[in-house]
Amino acid sequence: MMNNQLKALYISTEVYPFAKTGGLVDVSAFLPKSLRALSYDVRIMMPKFKPSKKG
Repeated sequence: MMNNQLKALYISTEVYPFAKTGGLVDVSAFLPKSLRALSYDVRIMMPKFKPSKKG
């Protein structure tokens, strides 16, 4: 049996609560939730950056 559920992979450099530096995180939180409400199978991915030293 085929699964006809729509799928979305959301990739962002900011994903709350892991990384927040600007307004992009607001979209990163809102858009996937909205798509899930429309019955999308949503996966969220963000790149793994090395920690930076504050100086």
